Amino acid sequence: MIDPLILLPVLTYPDASQTPALCNALAIARALDGRVSAIIHEVDIPPVRSLIPMLGDHVEAMALQAELSSRSSGDRLLLRLHDMAKAGPPLQVSTLETRIEQAGDTIAALARIYDLVVMPSDERDELGIGAAVLFGSGGPVILAPAIDVSINLDHVMIAWDGSRAAARAVRDASDIVARAKSVSIVSIIDDKLVERACLSGLTELLAHRGIAAKQLEASRGKTPIGEMLQDFAISRGAGILVMGAYGHSRLREFVLGGATRDVIRDTRLPVFMSH
Repeated sequence: MIDPLILLPVLTYPDASQTPALCNALAIARALDGRVSAIIHEVDIPPVRSLIPMLGDHVEAMALQAELSSRSSGDRLLLRLHDMAKAGPPLQVSTLETRIEQAGDTIAALARIYDLVVMPSDERDELGIGAAVLFGSGGPVILAPAIDVSINLDHVMIAWDGSRAAARAVRDASDIVARAKSVSIVSIIDDKLVERACLSGLTELLAHRGIAAKQLEASRGKTPIGEMLQDFAISRGAGILVMGAYGHSRLREFVLGGATRDVIRDTRLPVFMSH
C-alpha cells in the first residue's frame, strides 16, 4: 500500500472525539506515509412533534441546542486538526451532516473508497459508529487509543487463531507487517485450539514474503480476551496489534464477539482489525 488514502472520522455528538485519540490517529497515518481525509460529522435533528403540546417548544429547543453544540464542536475540532497536522501527514478536512441514526451507515459507505480507516477509539461512542464502520466499510480499520501512547509501528503482533477473520486481517495488514522490523504471532492456548500446521503455515507464509516471525503462546485465564491480547502485546513491546473482528448483524444491530467488544470499548494501543 503506497501512500494509502486514509479516512479519519471525527465525531461531535453526543461527545466530541478526544484530542489524544485524534493525535494518535494522525501519528498512525504519518507512520504509514498516508494521506488523510478527515470527515467531521455533525448531526441534523429533524423537527420533533411532541404528543404533549405544551412540551413541543421545549423539545424543539433541545434539538436546536444539540445541533448548535455539534456544530460548535465541529468548528473547534477543525482548528485543532489543522494545528495537530502541522508536522504531517497531508490532511484534508470536510464536514458531513446527517441525521443521528444515519451516521454509522453513511460513514461506512464513504469508507469504501479509501484504503484504510483510522478510527479514534471512544468508549462513549453511543451511536455505535465505530462498530458500523468496522463491519460495514468492507475494509480494515485501525483503532487509535484515546490515551497518551507513543506511536511506533516497528513491532507488529498478530493475534492468530486460524479463523477466516484472522486470515483476512493478516492479508489486509500485509503492508504494515512488511514495514515492521519485528513481527510476532501469538496464539491463546486456553481459548481456542489452533492446529500446529495452521500456526506453522502462517509462519511459512510470512517467511515466503521475507518476514521472520516469532511464534508465541499465551494463556488468558479469566481475563477478557481483548484485554489480555492488548496487555500481552504491550508487555512484549509491540506497537500495533493485528486481529480479526468478529460479529454479525441482527436486525441491523451489531452483535460483537467478545474480543472485538473488549477492544472497541477499551483500546490500549493501535489495533488493526478486519472483518
